[in-house]
Amino acid sequence: MSNISWKYDILFALRVIHPLGPDFFILQPAEDGVAAMLNHGLLFKPSPSSALVVAEKKVMPDGSKKVLRRIARAQSFTFLLRAKNKAALSHLKPFDSATPSLLGQPQVLYFDNLNAALLPDQGLTNENGLLVMSFTAGAQHRAARIPERFHYAPPVGVNAVQVTPHRPGSPPTTLTFDTSDKKKLPLLIDLQPGTYRFAHVGSPHTELAIADTSLLFEDVVAVIRIFKDENTDYDTAIRYDLTFEPV
Repeated sequence: MSNISWKYDILFALRVIHPLGPDFFILQPAEDGVAAMLNHGLLFKPSPSSALVVAEKKVMPDGSKKVLRRIARAQSFTFLLRAKNKAALSHLKPFDSATPSLLGQPQVLYFDNLNAALLPDQGLTNENGLLVMSFTAGAQHRAARIPERFHYAPPVGVNAVQVTPHRPGSPPTTLTFDTSDKKKLPLLIDLQPGTYRFAHVGSPHTELAIADTSLLFEDVVAVIRIFKDENTDYDTAIRYDLTFEPV
């Protein structure tokens, strides 16, 4: 008789820290997040203001564990943070103030585990043996919510717009749109679903934008993307903490 058994170990955890009670926020995977987890043998286990993502492993007779479906290349797992009472958000930063959108679009908060070089899980801290990445929600986390296809007319004086994918992997290709001929405005920008950084050439101002119609629910206040790749360590769990400070 085979002594092989099955086990689920934590791959990563999400935790939302705030003063409005454990049931104020709902944390759930987005549609593409559900598909990505299914494709990689992962399960989502929610609890109030937190969740676990666990990986299916085969436990061999000698006690060693084998991951059934390893991540072979850069993959994002998208989660939505929804508020049961959006009016009460004004008691939390940064919802107590507004930041103008570079693109003139509605905004949502956006968080991911990439550093400036678009590498995942860098700069983790060790808390009693647990690896942690912490975020304190602020205006710098605002991102525009845009459909995949939209028209955009930049401000007067902006003669070029650059759009760069915000994801790990091979160096992203920046798209440059010539806006010097105002007769050809507004631009029709057609993108694949994903996150992008928009920049007005010659200006220091940039803005992240989430181009994904499936995420544009009215009660979504934050989009969280956790990127994993072929270097993922399945034996070391990481917790991602998202803190909303009171006003």
